[in-house]
Amino acid sequence: MPAAIRFGIPADVFWELNPKYMYMYQEAYLRDKEEQIQMLDVAAYYQGLYVQQAIASCFSKRGKYPKRPLSMEPKEEPMSGEEKFRLWVLEFNRRFEEG
Repeated sequence: MPAAIRFGIPADVFWELNPKYMYMYQEAYLRDKEEQIQMLDVAAYYQGLYVQQAIASCFSKRGKYPKRPLSMEPKEEPMSGEEKFRLWVLEFNRRFEEG
């Protein structure tokens, strides 16, 4: 019964449950807990990024604290292979011309 309470099964439903369904509740409960752990991990990661940028902005003139939340920053589109190659050629030619 304590496990059923932990899984969120009402007491009146528990007494009529087949053990097979109890395992289904258990799996759903464990999946939910894993998702909560992942969300906490992501939140801790973002908090670390904010702290890192705050400290960097205190000790470096180049470091800037974000003006808005990191999740609201525009996302950069990944470059295609063609664009990467074009940039590589431009850099190669620039270095070749320098010396």
